[in-house]
Amino acid sequence: MEDSNVVERCTQYWINNKEEYAWRGYRDNIVEFVQEFLPVNTVATFHEFGCNRGFNLTKMREQYKNLFLSGNDINLRAYKRRSQGFCFQQKNTIDLLRGKQQFDYGLGCAHFMHLPNEQDEILSEQMQHTLKKGLFLLEPIYEEGHKPPEKGNASFNREYSTLFEGFVCTEKRLVQKQNRLKAKGGSYYLMWLEKENE
Repeated sequence: MEDSNVVERCTQYWINNKEEYAWRGYRDNIVEFVQEFLPVNTVATFHEFGCNRGFNLTKMREQYKNLFLSGNDINLRAYKRRSQGFCFQQKNTIDLLRGKQQFDYGLGCAHFMHLPNEQDEILSEQMQHTLKKGLFLLEPIYEEGHKPPEKGNASFNREYSTLFEGFVCTEKRLVQKQNRLKAKGGSYYLMWLEKENE
């Protein structure tokens, strides 16, 4: 069952932050990182969890012509961009994971940090059934000396490299200083989590 409080809080967030993606500028970082593990001629399904307005998927489409791209978010603005090479579902991630859909690869960019910690078990269990090959992440990790923000709905105390059962983190890379993203509570890391052979 959908947590209406979370949906309402996130919906209000988008109303107040219409240009949230304008200052981040990490699309190039994401695509370059994905290309290290996924050849551009790959034929597969690729889904972004919490795709916001679809900018990452639009950038992916420029490089990957053979991927079937899709994304989900409660932010309806991505719906208007779906004609630019990806399919969109207006749905929160937990509800999507509880469904029966499957994808070869997944992507999460500063998204899982906004899901409540009490949903970690659902994330871990359901991601195993949803993804067949692996998950790319760009998420902030709390570091000593940083103080997590007191306001907002972000969580900085997850260890993403071990969060998802059945996946092994084979690459974890701090986003370089010249490309450093704003993170009040920690630094952003690019991660590749490969699904273990069953």
